[in-house]
Amino acid sequence: RDAEETEGIDSPDLLEGIIDSVWVETHP
Repeated sequence: RDAEETEGIDSPDLLEGIIDSVWVETHP
């Protein structure tokens, strides 16, 4: 399962950070 989760998602932390930033901007 670990291989499937990491496959296609090189940097989940970076993606999560981007989503967090966008969420903060859209939900002040």
